[in-house]
Amino acid sequence: MISTKKRNSDAPRPSAAFCSSSAPIPSERIQRTNQLLVDSSAAREHHSLANYVPSFWTIFQLLLLPRVISAFLRRIADCDETYNYWEPLHLLSWVSHSQDAISSAPLQAFQTWEYAPQYALRSWSYIALHLPAAAWIPQWLGWPKVNALYSTRMFLAWVCSFTEACLVRSVGKNIHPRVAQYMLFVLLPSAGMFQASTALLPSTLAMCTTTLAMSYALQPSTSAKGFAVNAAILPQTIQTRQRNLKIIFSFATGAVLGWPFALVLSFPFVLEEIFCPSGQLVPLSRYLFFTSARVLASLPGLLASLSLVSGLFLVDMAAYGRPVLGTLNIIIYNIFSAQRGAGPELYGTEAWWYYLRNLSLLWNPLVVVLAIVVWPMLLLCRLVVPTMFAASSSPATNAAKVQMSERETTLSNAPLALLMLRTAPFNLWLLLMSMQPHKEERFIFPAFPLLALNAALSLHLSIELLRVVLGKLKGVLGPSKIGSGRSDDIYPTLSRLPSLVATTILALSALTSISRSAQSVLAFSGPTETLEYLSNYELPQSAVQSCPTIVDAQTREAWKSLESLSQIERYAQALQLPRVDLNKADAECSDAQNELDAQRGGTRLCYAKEWHRFPSHFHVPSHVEVRFVKSDFKGILPQHFERGALHGAAGRAKSLLDLWSWRDVTRAERRGFNDLNKEERDRYVEVDTCNYLIDVDFPHRYAHKGGAYLSNNEPTYEPRYTHDPNWTALACYPFLDIEHSNAVPGSSKMLKLVAILKRAFWIPLPQTLFDETNKFGDYCLLRREAKERRAS
Repeated sequence: MISTKKRNSDAPRPSAAFCSSSAPIPSERIQRTNQLLVDSSAAREHHSLANYVPSFWTIFQLLLLPRVISAFLRRIADCDETYNYWEPLHLLSWVSHSQDAISSAPLQAFQTWEYAPQYALRSWSYIALHLPAAAWIPQWLGWPKVNALYSTRMFLAWVCSFTEACLVRSVGKNIHPRVAQYMLFVLLPSAGMFQASTALLPSTLAMCTTTLAMSYALQPSTSAKGFAVNAAILPQTIQTRQRNLKIIFSFATGAVLGWPFALVLSFPFVLEEIFCPSGQLVPLSRYLFFTSARVLASLPGLLASLSLVSGLFLVDMAAYGRPVLGTLNIIIYNIFSAQRGAGPELYGTEAWWYYLRNLSLLWNPLVVVLAIVVWPMLLLCRLVVPTMFAASSSPATNAAKVQMSERETTLSNAPLALLMLRTAPFNLWLLLMSMQPHKEERFIFPAFPLLALNAALSLHLSIELLRVVLGKLKGVLGPSKIGSGRSDDIYPTLSRLPSLVATTILALSALTSISRSAQSVLAFSGPTETLEYLSNYELPQSAVQSCPTIVDAQTREAWKSLESLSQIERYAQALQLPRVDLNKADAECSDAQNELDAQRGGTRLCYAKEWHRFPSHFHVPSHVEVRFVKSDFKGILPQHFERGALHGAAGRAKSLLDLWSWRDVTRAERRGFNDLNKEERDRYVEVDTCNYLIDVDFPHRYAHKGGAYLSNNEPTYEPRYTHDPNWTALACYPFLDIEHSNAVPGSSKMLKLVAILKRAFWIPLPQTLFDETNKFGDYCLLRREAKERRAS
């Protein structure tokens, strides 16, 4: 018997009510009033904790832990995240926009063609949304700017954990507690959520808003007044009056501020809300009035969304200096630009199974299969275990149907139909994205929590089916063979099989996800670690040597003593020393002997073929200029933001729109941008003008005899800088070569499978069992040894 008495200690904290339209949660055992699934008779005999779902704040805290780990350890794997979002955010938060700044100097932030005013494909509203976490709070606390990156990620982790907790609780209250338990265990260690939760991407915002919207959408709809059966069936009628407003505004926020195409995920909700009774009994003669009432109930949400669009329009108009809506422009570009030879296909195409492969790596193949087959599982359970959907024939509902059917025909929806509609968004999104030629991993982010929901529901249905099969087996074999209490009685063992199966699936999912996350951190950390070495050891040490007056004698001796240590030791010891003010060294030591060069931008850090792995200017000291060296890449590269004609007196505010502080930068129309992915030669500098260079070298790609390149496509503009006598490697980190980490030709299928698994996952197998198939290169920070370092 489940107690429904409320306890004071179980009342949620005030802000938790944002993700729940119900009254305070009565207990940790969820009430079953609105659940679409109930336990079958076979399931009631087992699992005393089947109805237990942790409180909202417990779920939130559990989810927050892995999201915080992601905030500090996740690498930026997508160059679009760097150049389209972190770099503009760095411009708004850490680049001086004062009128006395040097107008001709390039700013310490890269601009892609999407941010050029003549194209205006990106909305500055999304960037400005993160200013409190990226600028205001860190600067108020006096943090270095790299900490601002982590504080922004912490903010993203908090938001993602909050919305996930809302959805898990809603699943427990409106579908089944066991489904919520499974969903929580799928989400917690997920490598997919490890990547998506703290990414500064519009698709991550769309993921969070979609998750929040679905937490409301799972609640019973009572928006059309006058059609609720009675308070016993729908006790939350009064509390859910704002359900539509919350759902529509959440979906709209993700589409307008985030990624507009994510609005597709709301289509099943729109279909249910307008055309399906979903918890209400509707006389056939009043069906038209019912649909009209549902549409009218959505007007507040539509008006709120329109106000959001208006605000976005004003921000973009202020940023670009003309009436423009970046969200609309990106829709037009993706749909119509192919007619003139542009479009997203210029940046690569993938096979239809691309997302299936990626999802299998990030979520485990079995979890992905469970998510995809949720509809067949629902139909199978409806045929085999109809008692699971007994909520559709409760006494109160049947009485209402009989009473109304005596007068006229009524319409209603069974839980099966509602579950099929509410699990449709993930498969709809996967199908739509798989049909697009241009595919990116981030495009599937908005549906990640919905994948967990579908997989958890399928797992629950599978376990229920297994219990029914075992129950049938007990009935067929009879008490003489099973359940007799004899020593050879096998039913007690078989009765534990469903729980064992569920535990095994969840454990395998957790292990593979954790292993995948660990591999992504351990095998690809070079791009960030080289810049940390540059900022925390190399540049401070050079400053102390060339400008000894900036530190005391004891600190100078401490820095000098680090030279005899190994790379790892000297870096670790450098972090313990007093922080060296590089800007002070830049200002005080202006003679020719100063390695840093007092002129702003005098220290030049260059990227060649590794341009796409540049983490962001958040990792680079303020006086360091980042430039590109020619490589074999033939597409368009970003260029530095620059101040335009509005700089100075002409840029003073003349209207409210001119209050946008960065208007002289974001409104500047410049040459050198195109939407055809054509190379712009003005992006490059000569390599001998660089003080430092980031490069990766893969020795195994070259034949031992003569050093010839193993592949037929030997790079033309990508020499081995690590072997160039003009360059000295200061710090190198192992970096996995995915392309060449394979089993040797002629290996057995087992060895080939092991090679694939070791490349994709962190598997600490001893080399005595299998040959080491992973090939690692050296991701290095190089310093030019030439005496004269001049900037072009």
